[in-house]
Amino acid sequence: MVLRADVRDATYLRVNNATVSATIVGADGTPHEVPMEWTVDRDGEYRASFTPDIAGLYEVRVRARTADTVIASDTIFVQAAELNTEYFDAEMRATGLKRIAEETGGQYYTAETLAKLPEDLTFTRSGATVLQQMDLWDMPVIFFILVALVSTEWAYRKARGLA
Repeated sequence: MVLRADVRDATYLRVNNATVSATIVGADGTPHEVPMEWTVDRDGEYRASFTPDIAGLYEVRVRARTADTVIASDTIFVQAAELNTEYFDAEMRATGLKRIAEETGGQYYTAETLAKLPEDLTFTRSGATVLQQMDLWDMPVIFFILVALVSTEWAYRKARGLA
């Protein structure tokens, strides 16, 4: 693990002449003292590296001091484990996707042909999807409900003297 500390004093000015060290307490409880070196690239930035012995949770306590005064300290926790290779080498493999599409009767789309995807989803060759458009008036139940609502509203207005 690579440790990086940004050291600032009480007035938030970056400190370059501090003695910075990291105490790393391993998963087995063994403390390791790691000195951190000032990186010349940026003011107040200190770096160190540490290779964990065993997998587990590590507590990292960083302390910066000038002379006998501790100017900053902080604690973080780091999990050391095997590399999670779930997303390793994650990329599109067009040849494999084209082969799968051919074998399963599907289609392979690129960014250029993506516009016809909604149309292909609506009208399939298997006939499982049927698009049927009907006017509202072709459904007698809804037509009668609408006529009843309009008639009721008109009768209410007439009875109240609003129409």
